Amino acid sequence: MLTAACGSTDVETSVPTFVLFTPTPSQTPIPPTPTLSPTLPPDTSALLFPHPQDPATLVQQTLAESLDISRYDVVVASVLPFYWTNADTLDCDIETDALRSSGIAGYEVVALHRNMVYIYHTDAGTTAQLCDEISMDDLNGDMLIKVDAVAADLVRTAQERLANQLNLSIRRIQLTEIHPITWADTSLGCPQPRQTYEQTPVIGYWMILTAGGNEYRFHASFDTLRQCDPDDVVMPDEAQ
Repeated sequence: MLTAACGSTDVETSVPTFVLFTPTPSQTPIPPTPTLSPTLPPDTSALLFPHPQDPATLVQQTLAESLDISRYDVVVASVLPFYWTNADTLDCDIETDALRSSGIAGYEVVALHRNMVYIYHTDAGTTAQLCDEISMDDLNGDMLIKVDAVAADLVRTAQERLANQLNLSIRRIQLTEIHPITWADTSLGCPQPRQTYEQTPVIGYWMILTAGGNEYRFHASFDTLRQCDPDDVVMPDEAQ
């Protein structure tokens, strides 16, 4: 009998060693606390820091607020640049001088609403001062020309006609005065012998032009202009 000798053999099996690592904490960035910037109410900034506006819009808004109407109901008839001498009054209290070439830059703005004319003086675009208000019925001279396009066209036509008649430059024909009027009939206050005229009121103007020291009188309706000798003039209150 064979007897197998069994020897005891120790076999070492390597077992992996697990090393425990302490994890390094990741640093998650903390969002910065937002800085709160103070904000102004929408209208306050405009009050604290007014922005210049064009003079026409400035006057429209100013007059509309004063009359409690829409600014679109205000018609701007003219905008002329001027230099003022007084920042507080914008020269509302003195006669304007169109030839002044230095001072506070601004504008004269003429605005219309219904039968009234409003004259404003402005600075560069943040302040508008009401200087005067006039009924349309009381207008004459340069102010009438500024607000009445028909009157302005008639004056220009009369100046051109007189310049051609006298063979002068139109620049030498000056407007001395112009007034609105309602003529008693179609003679326009300048009746001629052996002529008949329709007896109906006619809205129009009379004006005086000067050239070379002489005066020349013109009478007009909206579509008719005639030169009138002073000896032929019949004003409405003189018509029989």
